[in-house]
Amino acid sequence: MTALNLLIAGQSFAGFLVTDPVAKAALKEAFNRFDLDLTVYSSTYDGSSILKANAPAAHPTWYWWNEDTDSAGPLLTSTMAYIGTIPVASRPRRVLWLQGEGDSVRPNPDPDLFKAGTTSVLNAIKAALG
Repeated sequence: MTALNLLIAGQSFAGFLVTDPVAKAALKEAFNRFDLDLTVYSSTYDGSSILKANAPAAHPTWYWWNEDTDSAGPLLTSTMAYIGTIPVASRPRRVLWLQGEGDSVRPNPDPDLFKAGTTSVLNAIKAALG
């Protein structure tokens, strides 16, 4: 069996995949069918948004990308720090990103800005993983 280290990141359903025992078991079983021994690393934040402008009012720092400064938001910064704690040989080489409705139901549902922010977040994570 081949080892597969996977980072699951993003919002809402991503958290469900790493916390719900049934979902975790189903995910592991699905990968085992392809002779892959799955190890999951998690960086999920329920209710988060990609863009700062769309951060939830109750949690104004729950965003991944600061579109005002074109730089990492608090959740991306936290994820980058988390990746830094994983030994290089064990770092995930694959990312499963799930982003929910947070950006679409908030004040600034600009699809181009959302796409640019998401691309920046994923590129930063990819670079951190090596």
